[in-house]
Amino acid sequence: MARIQQLGGRIHIPPKHPMGSRVVVRSSVHKEDIGLAMSRSIGDWEWGKVGVIPDPIVEVVDLKSLLLENGGGGAEEGSARMFVVAGSDGLFDARKVEFVAKNLALGFFESIPDGIDATGDWNDVHRRYNEHGLNVARELVTAASPMKPEMYRDDI
Repeated sequence: MARIQQLGGRIHIPPKHPMGSRVVVRSSVHKEDIGLAMSRSIGDWEWGKVGVIPDPIVEVVDLKSLLLENGGGGAEEGSARMFVVAGSDGLFDARKVEFVAKNLALGFFESIPDGIDATGDWNDVHRRYNEHGLNVARELVTAASPMKPEMYRDDI
């Protein structure tokens, strides 16, 4: 925070919603004050002059080690199921990581799309699984959205 303020940026922390903090700076491109969520600084080069760092944090995870550390794999080699979630602050400010993981895992791995049977052709099965995945994701966005439509909903 000090770095941003020393370089002329302002930090706005809403009293009722402190997780919605923003770096506020006068944009030379847009000719107005813009509030930038710190999580969305990737690629926002203009804000670099006020101390916002646009470089992403990249972590490489060895999935085999992760499985071994968490007792994964089960009796059959390769029986564990994993997935990656790329979500913004709009999702993770509204829902805990565990909620997101549980809902996606149940949706992806514990339910079968409607109309799937052993005699279906591959293209139809593939299409139904794609639609099913989108529906699971839509349900998660709905769960992370405010109950009242007039309330603010961050990008999800």
